[in-house]
Amino acid sequence: MHDSPLKICIVSREYPPETLWGGIGTFTYHLAHGLKNIGHEVDVVAFSPYRNSLSEDNGIRIHRIASPEMPFIKKTLWECANVALSPYAYWHSKKLSEKIEELHKEKFFDVIDFPEHIGEGFCTIRKNLYPTAVRLFTPLSLIGRLGMNKATNKLDYYFIGLLEKSSIRSATAVNSPSDNLAGMVKQHFKINRKIDIIYNPIDTDQFSPTGNRNLSQSKHLRVVFAGRLEDRKGVHILAQAIPNVLRAVHNTQFDILGSDRAGVLGYSSMKAYMMDVLRDQGAAGNVKFIDPISYEALPGYYCRGDISVVPSLYDNSPYTCLEAMSCGLPVIGTSAGGMPEYIENGVNGIIVAPNDSESLAGALIDLLRHHEKRMDFAVKAREKAVSEFNREIIAEKMVAFYRKTIFLHRKQA
Repeated sequence: MHDSPLKICIVSREYPPETLWGGIGTFTYHLAHGLKNIGHEVDVVAFSPYRNSLSEDNGIRIHRIASPEMPFIKKTLWECANVALSPYAYWHSKKLSEKIEELHKEKFFDVIDFPEHIGEGFCTIRKNLYPTAVRLFTPLSLIGRLGMNKATNKLDYYFIGLLEKSSIRSATAVNSPSDNLAGMVKQHFKINRKIDIIYNPIDTDQFSPTGNRNLSQSKHLRVVFAGRLEDRKGVHILAQAIPNVLRAVHNTQFDILGSDRAGVLGYSSMKAYMMDVLRDQGAAGNVKFIDPISYEALPGYYCRGDISVVPSLYDNSPYTCLEAMSCGLPVIGTSAGGMPEYIENGVNGIIVAPNDSESLAGALIDLLRHHEKRMDFAVKAREKAVSEFNREIIAEKMVAFYRKTIFLHRKQA
C-alpha cells in the first residue's frame, strides 16, 4: 500500500553521542527522529570508536560497528586513518554491507540510505540488492580538491574519490541539500544524473526563540559564531572584521563557540591567531571564546544573541545557519556554497562575498545599527525555518523520495 509505513535503514558514520554532532551526524539525528515522528520505522548503522553495540534512541535502533585493532601496533584501523584513510574507508564499507545483509534478513528494509562522504555505501550499492539512496554532504575528494582539508594525502583522496564516484553513479537515487552542491558534485565526478534537492531538517521546537529581544533597551548587542575554529569556516575573516564593527557599534559583544583547530599564516592555533589580531586592534575585550558545549545547550546561546554570523569560505548548507534561523536570528552568511538557498538576502539575512572582511563588517554594522530591520529579519528567519526546514516536513519529503527510489529499483529489476 502506497501510504504504508516504511522500514528505513540510514547509514551514517556519525551519530551522537558517541561520534558527536558533525554535519552528517546532525542530519541523521534529525532525519531519523522526523521519520519516526511521522510513523516510519528507522534503524541507524553507525561507527563506534569503542565497540560493536546495539542501543535505542527513542524508538530508533542504533547499530554501531567498531574498527578492528591492527596486529602488532595496538591501534585500531580508525586510529591509523590519519595516515591512510582509504583502507579504513573500504573496510568500513565492506563491514557495513555485511551488517546490512544481516539486518535485512530480520527487518526486510524498504530502502537503505547512505552518505556519499568516503563512499560508505560502495560495497552495498554495487551489489544492487536493495533500493539505495545516496545523500550528498560534500565528497571528501572534492574537499581535498578545493584545498579545504590538509589532513588526508593525495593517494587517499584518489582512492576515496573512486568509492564516492561509484556510490553516486550506481545508487538507485541521489539527493542533495543544495543545488550548488549537486552542481559541484556533477562537475567534480563528471557525471550527469538526476539529483533531487531536499533541504536539511531541524527540530524547530528544540531550536526556538525564547525571551524578549527588545534590544533597544539592552546594554550589549550580541553576535554569535558557532563552528570549528578553522580556515574553512572563515573565522579568521571574522576576526579581521571585528575591530571595524566595534569602531562603528561600540556596545557589541561577540561569542565564539567552537573547538580550536590549526591557524593561518603559520599559526598552529586559530584561536591564537584571532587573539593576536584582536589584541593588536584593541578589540579582545569584546570577544568571548567559549569551549564546545553540549548540543542541548546550544539553543540557549543562540537565543541570547541578536545576529548569527557564518563567514564560511565554503559550506554546502551549514547547520549553524539553520539552528540560528530556527531560534529567530538573522544570519549573515557567504555566497560560497549553498547558504544563499537557505538565507534570503535582504529578507531574513544578508549574503556577502567569502574571504572579504570589509563586506562582512559592513553587513554586521548595518544590522547592528538598525533595530527594526534586525527584528523583521529575525521574525522572517523563524517563519522560514518552521515552514520549510522543520524536520517532520523534511521527513515527508524524504519519504516521497524513498518511495520513488523503491519504484525505480523495481523498475530496474
